Amino acid sequence: MGKEARTVTNLDARKKKLHDEVLRHCCESDLGEHVQVQAFEDDGAYVFNILRSHRTQKPLAVVPGHFARATIEFRPVHGDILRYEASIGRLRIAVRAASMVEFYRGVLGKVLFNDEFFFRGGAGV
Repeated sequence: MGKEARTVTNLDARKKKLHDEVLRHCCESDLGEHVQVQAFEDDGAYVFNILRSHRTQKPLAVVPGHFARATIEFRPVHGDILRYEASIGRLRIAVRAASMVEFYRGVLGKVLFNDEFFFRGGAGV
């Protein structure tokens, strides 16, 4: 839950700022450099869909056209959804990697309301 219920202004600028913050975090945390952010308002709820790369993986695989096994290197893409319900001040975070929850709580408060501790209240139901 947020400190209070607030509406979001200038969604396009907030989306760009969120993109830049997530990209910075991913680069600093060795999560790659691929970030896409979509944002829209849905009947008083602000939804942010984030696609981002994750840590490099190197599984053992059989490469087509070869008989030997080899490691292939790739970065998986994770999809995260942040939904802020402005009427009650609730933030819902759905992420593939639990390590991103605290990051998103802080960065969304900073991006939307210039307060990285805005969403530090207790967990909602």
